[in-house]
Amino acid sequence: MMVITTWDFYLGISVDIILKSIMINIMINKIKKLHSISIVIIIVVLLIVCWFIITKKSINTPVTSQNAKPTHIVTSFCVVNGIVNKLLVGIDNIKKCQLINNDVSCPHEYSVCPEDIKRLENANIFIKLDKTIDSQFDKIVSQIPNLHVITICEKDGVHDWLSIDQTIKMATYIQSKLVIELPDHKDNIINNLNKYVIELQRLKAHLCPKFERFKDISTVTDSEILSVFLKELGLQTILLSDHKEHDEVSSHDMVKMIQIMRQNQVKLIFTTQNSKTLESLKCEFHNVKICTLLDKWSENSDIATCIEYNINLIIPALENAV
Repeated sequence: MMVITTWDFYLGISVDIILKSIMINIMINKIKKLHSISIVIIIVVLLIVCWFIITKKSINTPVTSQNAKPTHIVTSFCVVNGIVNKLLVGIDNIKKCQLINNDVSCPHEYSVCPEDIKRLENANIFIKLDKTIDSQFDKIVSQIPNLHVITICEKDGVHDWLSIDQTIKMATYIQSKLVIELPDHKDNIINNLNKYVIELQRLKAHLCPKFERFKDISTVTDSEILSVFLKELGLQTILLSDHKEHDEVSSHDMVKMIQIMRQNQVKLIFTTQNSKTLESLKCEFHNVKICTLLDKWSENSDIATCIEYNINLIIPALENAV
């Protein structure tokens, strides 16, 4: 029978404790290593996820930084430019310019200059009214590759751009083309169109009742643009002839004008420019008044501003004619 002494007993316990301590240290070191590896793995995964999110966002988000190349939009004259300005409100990175300045009485009379050609060559989009009024640019733009041309009206020789209804149609058509050319701004363009249509409809609803008391007054005009505009307001307006200031009016045409004015007892003539013809009519009819209106507007304005300006002239003129 083996006899275990006190010394052997304590020695055994000590060895057992030492061995267990060694095993515990080994396990702790392994856990620490695993923990370190886990942390490294988690960090790597997070970095990969962040990279994926940033990359995806940069792909789907349109470039709007100051270094991004802007889209150049060129318009032919104020009628087109006013509508485009309204549709592009709040949209950045767009450069716009108007070719025909407002000093030109009619777009037909404008001659293309070298600066216009340069602007068109640098443009991405060119927006014009039709194939007649601003047709002087057609040959040039046909020779410029990658220039997208938007022609608003299929009908040639449109002279109804002071019409609110026609302006809404033109704005709607331009919007349908711009959302294709500028897909990143589609929602903004559609929203701007809706606001513009509401603005014009309210303007028309506000104006028409003001002219109810003048509907029996006969007026004449020598401008097709004003003829459409005044009839839309509910006025009885007769178009004499759509001549230009430098045009010679034949004696036969003058006789016809005088007959029309006598038959309709005309007291008021609306025009966009004074001419020898109108002065001759005024001499023939001493009580007839001439009211000169605007048929175009500044580069930073639009049809609504022009109409409101004209209304402030039309109503007093009609009141004096009663």
